[in-house]
Amino acid sequence: MHWIRFMILILIAAIVQSSLVSVLALTEAQIKPNLLLILMVFFAIHCPAQEAILSAFIIGLFADLIGAGMGPLLLAYGVIGSLLSEVRHVMVLRHIPQQMIAVFAAGGLCGLVALVLFRIKGCPVPIDMAHLVLWQPLYSAVLAGPFFWILPHVMSMGHSKHRSIMP
Repeated sequence: MHWIRFMILILIAAIVQSSLVSVLALTEAQIKPNLLLILMVFFAIHCPAQEAILSAFIIGLFADLIGAGMGPLLLAYGVIGSLLSEVRHVMVLRHIPQQMIAVFAAGGLCGLVALVLFRIKGCPVPIDMAHLVLWQPLYSAVLAGPFFWILPHVMSMGHSKHRSIMP
């Protein structure tokens, strides 16, 4: 993987997530997509296991840096990204609709894990449970399709030496 390109992409996504994603908010509940979740799932699916795990923890760190508290999202993204990296060896996630479902499932699981960790830590939960576990992952999954079509080209993963290891 091109780590410098990865870090620039994550930094841009974190800046956009923290400042510009409000433009995409739906309804009065301010349901927004989670760009970092989309990137975490993308790298968990398309990178070798070690790179996928490291990228999931790095993305979780950035999610915590722009979020309400330090630690819960780092652990949630790291653990769920690691699990997704292993699951992709059992389940085929080659097609974009399958990857969109993976974004929804990973988002829901990350939301549940983060919710539990926020409560254990004693931090106030930044948003309500339905928003964190259902609506944000659903909106992110819908937006993941175009991202998963563009990201392999941005990260130069279309070349044979950078292709993902798929069963």
